[in-house]
Amino acid sequence: MRCFQKLTILAAALPLAACVQPAPPPQPGFGAQPQVPTYAPAYPTVPPSRPSSPAMWRAAGAPESEPLAAGGARRFVIRATNGASKIDLHLVAFDSRQCGIRVIDQPQPHAGGGVIAEAMRAHRAVAGANGGFFTPEFQPLGLMIAGGAKTGTLSSTKLLSGMFLSAGGQPYLIWRGEYAGSNGIIDLVQAGPRLVDAGAPVGGLEKNSPRTRTFIVTDGHHGWALGVARSTTLGDLAELLASPDVIPGIRVARALNLDGGHSSAIWMHTARGAQVSEPGWSTVRNFIAIVPR
Repeated sequence: MRCFQKLTILAAALPLAACVQPAPPPQPGFGAQPQVPTYAPAYPTVPPSRPSSPAMWRAAGAPESEPLAAGGARRFVIRATNGASKIDLHLVAFDSRQCGIRVIDQPQPHAGGGVIAEAMRAHRAVAGANGGFFTPEFQPLGLMIAGGAKTGTLSSTKLLSGMFLSAGGQPYLIWRGEYAGSNGIIDLVQAGPRLVDAGAPVGGLEKNSPRTRTFIVTDGHHGWALGVARSTTLGDLAELLASPDVIPGIRVARALNLDGGHSSAIWMHTARGAQVSEPGWSTVRNFIAIVPR
C-alpha cells in the first residue's frame, strides 16, 4: 500500500516538474550592458609644481570671469604673458560631475560659421567650440562618433595623435595608443597634436606659425576647460597650458589641440542671459558642446 502511495505521489509531481523551466538568459537591452573600456587610469600623476623660470607663462592681471547659465561652468577671458609675448585665452572651465561633453555632427558643408549658435541652442548646451579637422570633401579627418553614430575611420597619422571621448557617462582625453575600441563610446573626436602630457609641454612643437587655435584640457580628475587662444604657435600654447595658475582652479595634466585657424569658434550662454558668440570664418564638420547633467 505504501509503495502504491509513493508511486501515486511521484506521478502527480512529474507534470509539475516538467513545468518548472530554468530562467531564460537576459536578452540584449534588458539587463545586459556593454563592456565599456576603462580609460581613467591612463592619466599619469601630475607633479604638484614645476620649477619657476623667467620665461614661464602667467596671467597678466585678474582674468575676466562670469558664471554660465547652468552646470557650474564659468567663462574666463585671460591674457597670459611670458614677459616677451602675450596670448589671449577665451575659455570655459567646468567640473565633469556637473557638466557632460557631447560631440555634435554638423554635416551641412555650406551652413556658415555662425551655425555654432544654432547647434548649441538645439542641444541645450551652455557652451561649445569647434571640434576636429575635416577633409576638402567635408568628411571628418580621422574618427568621429556623435551620439553613438560613427563616421570616418581611426587615423594613424602623426597629427591625429589624441582624442576626446565620452564613455560610461564620463569624459576622457586619451592618446591614440590608449584607444581600446569604440564599444560603449557615445561621443568621440580624433584630433591633435598633443600639447601637454603629465603636466609638461610636449616637445618638438613648432614655434614659427602663430594662428588662432582651439584646445581642450583636463586635470586628470574632474576639472576641464574648452577654449580658444588668439595668435599663438603650438609650442607657445603647450608651454602656456602647462604653466600653473594660468587657468583658475585647473592644473593641466593633458591638453589636446583641436582644429584652428578660420575654423576657430566658441559660444557661451551666460547666467545673465547673454549669448557670447565668436563664430569662425568657415563651416566646420563638428562641435564639442558642454551640457549640464
